[in-house]
Amino acid sequence: MKPANCSDDHKKEILTAFARRVEELGGEYNTAIDVGINVDDVRHMAKTTQYAFGLNNFVASSTALGGFAALRAAMEHVYGEVVFTGKKFAIQGIGQTGMALVKMITEAGGKCIVSDLNTQAMMKAHDEYDATFIGTRDIMGVECDVFLPCALGGILTPTSIQSLKCDIVCGLANNQLSHESASKWLMAKGDRKSTRLNSSHSSV
Repeated sequence: MKPANCSDDHKKEILTAFARRVEELGGEYNTAIDVGINVDDVRHMAKTTQYAFGLNNFVASSTALGGFAALRAAMEHVYGEVVFTGKKFAIQGIGQTGMALVKMITEAGGKCIVSDLNTQAMMKAHDEYDATFIGTRDIMGVECDVFLPCALGGILTPTSIQSLKCDIVCGLANNQLSHESASKWLMAKGDRKSTRLNSSHSSV
């Protein structure tokens, strides 16, 4: 993400240096669109490395597909079966990736509860996928079967974890735990809790 005092030219210099390092890794790491990195940024990096993806902005659907696979695995682990019908899925953050996940879950028979600062996105989820929308401050405490953090990271703190009312946490946000010790609080919520953190890596 570009700092407030970073000019466009300086950002391009940073991206070029980053892309050069990605190229040196020879495919062990791929880069793509993310928070603060748009299609134009990826196109700029692609001038320096062959391992830059998302030039056609398809990364969101690929990330969502990887998250959906992780969700199915978590459901199999916790419930012993993968059945979406009759289950509620609370999704925090419905940008391109979160919205794609809403579509997949709905088509599989699940009911989505969504939250986002973008009211237009919430209305779209409601109109197109019959999702229920809820305030951003309430999403973590809503009763559901699965909570999916798909916004920014650091939202699973010792305090916020206590408000969870779900069986599974399985989101696409990066660095969902506020710090490493928060994982102990998450597991202490009950032996049926299953965590699947940072499943967004499956897009690359």
